[in-house]
Amino acid sequence: MKKLSKREDFVIKMMEKGFKSREIALELGISQKTVSTYIDRIKTKLNVSRNANQYKLVCVWIASVQEKKEQDILEGEIII
Repeated sequence: MKKLSKREDFVIKMMEKGFKSREIALELGISQKTVSTYIDRIKTKLNVSRNANQYKLVCVWIASVQEKKEQDILEGEIII
């Protein structure tokens, strides 16, 4: 999985909290089209279908974050 940029990470965290594209755009002071571009990039990086809805995208993201944490624990990068 490719790493998300800081802005992409912020966008998906907002999506996780239930914010819609319009609300994210207002929060960031950018256009909805730019938010859509970030979402498309996130889908590509997470290898999620472009037709996937917001719920599925967030679920895949959460799973990938959990997997990364588990891998870091196994590699001794995170101490429990």
